Amino acid sequence: MSPKNLSRREFLQLSLLGSAALTSNRLSVLPMRSALQTQPLNVLFVVYDSWSACHLDFAGYPRETMPHLNKLAEKAIVYHNHYAGGNFTTPGTASLLTGTAAQTHRAFSGNSKVIASLENANLFSLFQGSGYHTIAYTHNNYANTLLNQFSAYIDNLIPRHSLFLNKSELFNALFGKDYDTAFLSQDQILVDTPSNSLLLSKIYEKWHQRKIERITAAYQDLFPGGLPAAGGDNYFILEDATDFIIDQSGTYPTPFLGYFHLMPPHSPYRPPAEFAGTFADDGAEFPRKPKHILTEGHTRKFLLDQRQSYDNFLRYVDDEFHRLYTALEAAGALENTLVVLTSDHGEMFERGIVHHGKATLHEPVIRVPLYLFLPGQTGRVDITEVTTALDILPTLLHLAGTPAPESVEGGVLPPFADSAPFAHQPYFMVHAATTHYPQPVSAGTMMVLHEGYKLTRYQGYEQLEGQPYYELYNLMEDPQELHELSASQPERVAQLDAEIEKMLKKSNRPYQS
Repeated sequence: MSPKNLSRREFLQLSLLGSAALTSNRLSVLPMRSALQTQPLNVLFVVYDSWSACHLDFAGYPRETMPHLNKLAEKAIVYHNHYAGGNFTTPGTASLLTGTAAQTHRAFSGNSKVIASLENANLFSLFQGSGYHTIAYTHNNYANTLLNQFSAYIDNLIPRHSLFLNKSELFNALFGKDYDTAFLSQDQILVDTPSNSLLLSKIYEKWHQRKIERITAAYQDLFPGGLPAAGGDNYFILEDATDFIIDQSGTYPTPFLGYFHLMPPHSPYRPPAEFAGTFADDGAEFPRKPKHILTEGHTRKFLLDQRQSYDNFLRYVDDEFHRLYTALEAAGALENTLVVLTSDHGEMFERGIVHHGKATLHEPVIRVPLYLFLPGQTGRVDITEVTTALDILPTLLHLAGTPAPESVEGGVLPPFADSAPFAHQPYFMVHAATTHYPQPVSAGTMMVLHEGYKLTRYQGYEQLEGQPYYELYNLMEDPQELHELSASQPERVAQLDAEIEKMLKKSNRPYQS
């Protein structure tokens, strides 16, 4: 049986035993390390926001959400048990860019930044220091906060609003070199606090409304459910970002590192007409999962409807990544370029909870895809061990021949390293959205994943009435997290909880008086 056809449970079982047997007969399809060193590799980093690995074929998902990617994966390294750095954009992106966990970089809340000591030890600074030209763009406001924090090391930081459909020609003309500041000022002066300029705000309101109406009318047939948006009426179409990357691919000095963080499949889920009804009435069945103690109270019907809309949106992402990859390949732009395809976090439609960034750390919201496409690779390599977002930066540095700084907490990914960095040590994740620098973490959700078991501790939430709440799952036997084991395995809970406590004490030490 081919590794890609194994069930999720079989993959987890094999990951505990090590996957050398799975990959050893496939390593010949990778280019030789010496060949990779003949000239520096360009790096094209593509992040699709809120993309859950649990919605892919290799996770046993009943819908074929990404048929094009399934074909492209035949010449990729595919990571089957890969974990994000958080359950929403800020911590997840900060982990991607620094190779550190949230309890280290401390970017816990929306629009927060990483600690000062990491400002010169990030993806862009490390590659720029190695002679790379660096480029970055994102639709996402939270991710943009981090890109702005690292802007001193980004040679081309593409203004966020430049790929929105409703960008302002007036503000573009007046503030073309400081586009995001201009839009922030526009919103504050004309929208948020109209009393500052009553006449101007009224004129702007009418002008803006007419412009939005023109834009939505122009795309009504192509996007009958409405245009994708990055908050409010910041409308965009993914085709514009794809075209931008394709058009710019041959214009940057080499070697280059390009980081492109694009919103789909992030909500609102608004695919074009050709994908809007892809999975309607398809008969797909999904397990009923118990309501969580921190449930938002959403009904099963609502969650299933949201899931279907999300899966339709994934088809849009699949189509656009296929167009991006094949266009770059046809142009010869991938002959010396490593393509990294991943996400900052996943998405959730279960237990009465929808979307992401909530208090829970269940698999759909923290397991994300990771595909590496190496130039010259001729076949597929499947990696089944647990890997994490922390490992991507040190792996890219390894392939570029640059040592990782001491601040980086991840390790080199297999098959470039002999084994997965976290194969025999725990992986921690902390969701502490109410913790602000320089506070220690005292409330939130803490998770440890170790040797197939996953313990999650909830503390400080109003619903818990002052008591911690635990969830324990054996992911090897129960990848859907249907059977909660904390009551039947108190000794394992105590053992893993001690690991969480040790991690918290270490990470909180600098922030305690």
